[in-house]
Amino acid sequence: MNETMLAVLGFATVITIIVLLLKNVTVPALAFVGVSTVASAILVLTGTFTVKEMGDFIKAGVSGVHGTAALFINYPGAKKQNRIIKSHSGPALMMASTILSAGVFLGVMEQSDIMMNMANVLAGLIPQSMGRMLPIIIGLLAVPLTLFFDTDSFFFGLMPILISIAETFGIRPEHIAIVMVVCRNCATFISPVVPATFLGIGLAGVEIKDHIKRCFFWIWGVSIICMISGLLLGVIKI
Repeated sequence: MNETMLAVLGFATVITIIVLLLKNVTVPALAFVGVSTVASAILVLTGTFTVKEMGDFIKAGVSGVHGTAALFINYPGAKKQNRIIKSHSGPALMMASTILSAGVFLGVMEQSDIMMNMANVLAGLIPQSMGRMLPIIIGLLAVPLTLFFDTDSFFFGLMPILISIAETFGIRPEHIAIVMVVCRNCATFISPVVPATFLGIGLAGVEIKDHIKRCFFWIWGVSIICMISGLLLGVIKI
């Protein structure tokens, strides 16, 4: 499977996750595991990766989030642990399973370089005629892109590509970096591909679909205001 097809699979996978969460079709844990299983099967059946490699990817993804899941039972003393677990066992198990399942999803998406290929394809769609306006394009799209890319793939995958494109139009790298950091970080914790999002909504007692629906446009507005402020102050230049 070539890079373009991997990117298409990646976008389809993330969109499916978002739709399942927003439509409340199933619990987040099953959504992550189910969609990740289908994506893994496609990668194995097309000969892109072996079953062992996919297993290693999933293991790496889970190992990256198991510490977050453990926060739910991080209380000192056997008696206190027992009392906390008994009183909160339902929500704790649900949230821990969601975060670990998100780790399965991230393992498949990150370790297979699908998200990196998504970044490459996305950057290639920017027309040359719009090159000078790249900081504004990034600023306007930062929040929607947060729904598709986790922090590592956004900054280590997409940012270097966009910086290299921007340099061909005489745009300094720091201006691309600033607009990506400022405008994107407003939306980190509405992204379904960021495990900490589920930690936050679990502690707040809200559903992921309600969280995204209620906060998305407000956060997007704040992000655009940050971009405009950066342009007016001269921090971001085009």
